[in-house]
Amino acid sequence: MERRHSDDIELLLDRARGDRPRPPVAPRVQERPPAAAAQDAAPGYALRPNRPATRRRLSTFNVILALFGTGIAIVLYISNILRVNQLAVEVDSLQTQFNRIENANAVLRAEINRKSTWERVTAIAGARAGLVVPAEQPRSFTVDPRILERANAGREQNP
Repeated sequence: MERRHSDDIELLLDRARGDRPRPPVAPRVQERPPAAAAQDAAPGYALRPNRPATRRRLSTFNVILALFGTGIAIVLYISNILRVNQLAVEVDSLQTQFNRIENANAVLRAEINRKSTWERVTAIAGARAGLVVPAEQPRSFTVDPRILERANAGREQNP
């Protein structure tokens, strides 16, 4: 912040002196308050009219409105806390149910893996259907298309 020069101060003092009311032409009988006398003594002091200080009162309506607003905010906050707690309980029960279902699925996967082993399937196929695992690998062969046509023609004649 710049320092004010002495001419700036003089200019401000001249302005303040100009703001003062001019002395009345006729002498007043009314006595001046001590504050006005102090203002005359201090150069550059701007005179303000002496008005009684007005204190703003809070209206009853504003107080009641503020109380209702605060009450509504408190009710909303508490209902939000209760709803969050309800949701936490619901999430916990759903998580428990999800874990139970996952455990059941794991048991079923283990049972499927156990029942689909090669040894078990061959034993059941041999006992129930009489199937046997061949001792040697099967060989591939080609079929003559003329023989295949004759076989299909014979099938069509004998329904």
